[in-house]
Amino acid sequence: MANDCSNYLIVVGLEDQPDEFAKTLELAIYGSVAPSGGFYSVETVQGRRAEFRFFSKWQPPIDALMALSAERKGKTLLLEYWCWESGFRGQAVIRDGEVVEHVHRVGYDGPAYLFADITHPIVDLLSWYLEPRTLAHQAAGRLQDAIRIVKRLKETLEDDRFAGSRYRDYGDDQQVSKTLAGLTALVNTMIGHAARISFEGVLLEESSVADRNARAAVTERMKGLGLDCLVPDRDKAARFAILPFRAATVTNPLRILVPVVHYLNADRDTGKYQKVADGSAPPIEWEIRYVELTPFELEDVKRLPDEGQTEYDIDVVLRTRPNHTINHELNLANTRSRWKQNPELAEQVEKAAAEASDALVAKLAGTPGVEIFDDPGKVLEKRLEHKAVYGPLEQSAPVVEGTRKTRPVIRTTSDAMSRFW
Repeated sequence: MANDCSNYLIVVGLEDQPDEFAKTLELAIYGSVAPSGGFYSVETVQGRRAEFRFFSKWQPPIDALMALSAERKGKTLLLEYWCWESGFRGQAVIRDGEVVEHVHRVGYDGPAYLFADITHPIVDLLSWYLEPRTLAHQAAGRLQDAIRIVKRLKETLEDDRFAGSRYRDYGDDQQVSKTLAGLTALVNTMIGHAARISFEGVLLEESSVADRNARAAVTERMKGLGLDCLVPDRDKAARFAILPFRAATVTNPLRILVPVVHYLNADRDTGKYQKVADGSAPPIEWEIRYVELTPFELEDVKRLPDEGQTEYDIDVVLRTRPNHTINHELNLANTRSRWKQNPELAEQVEKAAAEASDALVAKLAGTPGVEIFDDPGKVLEKRLEHKAVYGPLEQSAPVVEGTRKTRPVIRTTSDAMSRFW
């Protein structure tokens, strides 16, 4: 019996309908169109991009995908694969019949492959092809990578496979608790320090001047529409939470107007709330505002929540720095929105947000180059219809249902795929 290799594929620039392309994939991989729901068939993942998952025998179908990409010039195939029975996993970037990049790691051990990220970490090749970023933005991403590594170490010690391992009888449970507490503190410290670090004006590219000019053009455009968007002072922080109320897009250049509750009395340097003498946090002072973001920036925010959360469940810190090479710097302030923790305050915020939403429609409805959406999430769905490709998804599908086999829950390397498997 063959060892089955799990495969996850993203096709950048695909113009076919995903379900039709799935049949094309089956012909390339299996030699025929497979019955729907069969174990060896291609499943289309519902989302904002052309994404597919399937099993292959023994190895990933690199050769078949190379042949297919030779027929689909200009399309980029991003493949992530793993076969825990054979002890390997990897990623490949395929374009125009050639493998552009490929990383393949072999040799895993431990309870249910729990320690794969520790013993055989893998470099993420795929994210850049999904959303090319400036040098400064990529450097900030490396800080997030470091935070993610520590978080995964913590998650390993919290995993049922660790707690249920036969080796636990020989371990020190008190030391496990101490280590978990230390990792938790380290993650929180790293998040706090990362929020204060910016590579804007440090790592520069030729696009820097163009970006600054674009920012000035956007500001003038917003003023022309009579909008006063939230923009923190240079090198200062503004803390807010995105609200699930009407949003809008403005063209030339494209920006998304996102409704937020702005925390007026959060610290302007860190975005945090300082506790008062009795150890409690001060009452929230707030207002409803709009923040203008690029599609990439909105995707940045959508990456911040923990699994099972949405962008509406968290607080975010926004910064605009001098000599920036990216428009905004966005970091996580808290995984729980402060305004939601007080039912009375939440009712006030929702009422004010609804009024602001109606005012936005009254002001912008019928304006050339402006489109109104029910909530910020609808904006990115609309962009998909125009073949735009943005950041990682927020859906989660850890188990293949129906007649398919199930696999151990494995945390993948790629941001683009880590929430699916």
